[in-house]
Amino acid sequence: MKILKIIFIFFLFFGCQKTTKDHLAVGTWTYCFKDGVYSEYKIKENYILRMHEGSEEILIIKNEINDSIMILLNFKNGNTHLPYNDTLRILSYSKHKIILRSNYVRDKIELKKADFVIEDIDSTNLELWKSKTLSEFKIRSKIANCPDLRAEDEKIIPKLEDTNLDDKEEEILIKFIKDSIE
Repeated sequence: MKILKIIFIFFLFFGCQKTTKDHLAVGTWTYCFKDGVYSEYKIKENYILRMHEGSEEILIIKNEINDSIMILLNFKNGNTHLPYNDTLRILSYSKHKIILRSNYVRDKIELKKADFVIEDIDSTNLELWKSKTLSEFKIRSKIANCPDLRAEDEKIIPKLEDTNLDDKEEEILIKFIKDSIE
């Protein structure tokens, strides 16, 4: 009987402990785009912080995480505006990477676990935090050396002067409707 009481107390004590296990996607991640551009993500339960090589802006996107999906919500951040809502579904994961699929662009996104941590937003000194965070990102992006995996024909971008716009004139008919008021 004494052993039963001890077991009961043991289960009561450890069964009532609050678990603070984070979602699989929560953390700091890196990503190389097909064109060789490096990007970093800090995923939290309620937002995603994203830095993109070639940009001087830190994008913050509202986020809701439910089981195996993340819902990105339409959100205006400074001059940047996410033009759509999106749902990212977790396809697979391991200790070092997570593969997501975007419902909007239908692409697979393979995020690799970062071996560094992006500091949380410091709202008391936002400009200093932003400057430091972008500076550290630029150093890491130079080291990342993401390869350009596009085919040669995908790398060619037509120049505007190569297209003759004069040959493509369109005739637009305009009808005027005169209202007769008597």
